[in-house]
Amino acid sequence: MPLSLSQAARGLSRRAMALALTLAPLTMISCGEGNPGTDPPADSFIFPSGLLIDPRVSTAATGTCESDADCGADEACGANQCRAKARWLLVTNANSDQRYNAGSMLPVDLDAYWEAAFDDPTAILSAGSSLDRETPCRRIAQRPQAVECTEEPFVLDEATVHFGKFPGPAAAWDEDPSDDEAMVLIPVRGDPSITYVELSGGLSGDDLHLECGQASDEDGGRYCGDAHRLRFLRNDPDADRISREPFRIQVSTDPEPLAFVTHQGDADLSLLALEGLQVGGDGRPAIVHQTNMFSETGTYAGGFGIAQRPCDPETNAPASTLECTRPLLYASLRWQDPLAIQVFTAVDFEPLPESEQVCVGPDELDTPGGIICEPQSVPLLRFGAGGLSTLQVSSAALARLADVAFSASGDELYVLQVNPGALIRVDTSLGEDQNPINYPVSTVEVCARPTTLRIYDDGINDYALVSCYRSAELFIVDLSNLSVAGLTRAGIGPDQLEIDYAREAVYVANSLDATVSVIDMARDSATRFTEIGRIGLSEPYVQ
Repeated sequence: MPLSLSQAARGLSRRAMALALTLAPLTMISCGEGNPGTDPPADSFIFPSGLLIDPRVSTAATGTCESDADCGADEACGANQCRAKARWLLVTNANSDQRYNAGSMLPVDLDAYWEAAFDDPTAILSAGSSLDRETPCRRIAQRPQAVECTEEPFVLDEATVHFGKFPGPAAAWDEDPSDDEAMVLIPVRGDPSITYVELSGGLSGDDLHLECGQASDEDGGRYCGDAHRLRFLRNDPDADRISREPFRIQVSTDPEPLAFVTHQGDADLSLLALEGLQVGGDGRPAIVHQTNMFSETGTYAGGFGIAQRPCDPETNAPASTLECTRPLLYASLRWQDPLAIQVFTAVDFEPLPESEQVCVGPDELDTPGGIICEPQSVPLLRFGAGGLSTLQVSSAALARLADVAFSASGDELYVLQVNPGALIRVDTSLGEDQNPINYPVSTVEVCARPTTLRIYDDGINDYALVSCYRSAELFIVDLSNLSVAGLTRAGIGPDQLEIDYAREAVYVANSLDATVSVIDMARDSATRFTEIGRIGLSEPYVQ
């Protein structure tokens, strides 16, 4: 079967679009009921902007191994540890050139992809060969050790869903690991909202389902319904709307399920109660608090990367967490110079003991003693992130910080400096007052304008993975000595990263050529730290 029409026409369509469309004000973009225009294809990458491996599959090791034969039927041996293999990779499409009327999320069958790309080298066609669904993979020109496969045969297109344009990286909440359900949260910038999708099935040979109220789409299509678009405080259309440009989501499950949302173009931090309102409501997740958390001294304000410090009540509990009963969050200020990190927590508001206070809904505040009993974000402190000097940086290069990530212990925070590009290590171990020291201790230069940071544990050592959007590279930094250990080419416009521990690989979303790179991370592999595969055929975006 030949490639779909959407795949064949995609490159030409990109070349016809003007860059001005990409720069159109996000506040003017909306996907409403009826949603006129052309639906995005259900089986193709369109400016992939997010990757999420199936959150229902645990990444925890189940035992030691020497080969796959030592592990269970659905497991693989990676770094001498047996781990369950996730079948599904959820890919978010941003639709950045606005050629279609929506962004989308589509599931990629990783089992089918890995079998087609790597199980039988003799089945891989030579570079430049025509592909179809029966023979979807070929060698990459000038790099015959790497394989590229068209994405359509591996996409479960009937499960694809649509939502607003310019979605960011998704996050997940798995309320009950014993069942086959999870919630996926997607920050949507073009239709300012947090759209949530309910994931089920697809774990035991049955069909995978993505449910977001798409049956209510007036066009009879795939567009998520209003009930799954969180846009207003407490889901009340008469209350304040979510701030513009929601960008990153950090899900916190301990001690209660919350989601914190930074906004790249706004100083607000949004807080979601994933189990819904304590009083009233309809059981849906709800935005319960918005506060000015990222105010800055310059013209622009906004947050970017966000991470929760790990907490152990026995050995490593910051005093501000009250023995790990409160989350401790760190987030980067996107535009602030000098570079800065904001630290905050969430506090539950409950009736005072032996008082007449009672929890009420927003419409019942005239009740004597009535208070809103919802968690609120509370700032704790802000500290300088150090980094390389910005004295020689042009004032036009406004972005200062990008992603952040903690070590497994919580004693180190890693921060991406944008320009000049650097990875900063901050000492967040506990001081004499039992709170994190928050002191920058070292820096290593990486590519200019890095965007995304993930930490990879290979069983012996930890590595920082840094995507480089402008140079189309992935930097790999050895965190034992904070030095660059590897550098590999990716596709064009690499951004989001996702780790597949069972297969010892990292996936890279290449937004500008509509592909996903597969980077080998296996300790004993001759191709370690290089791109060994690519899902999708590279079609660079051209103005």
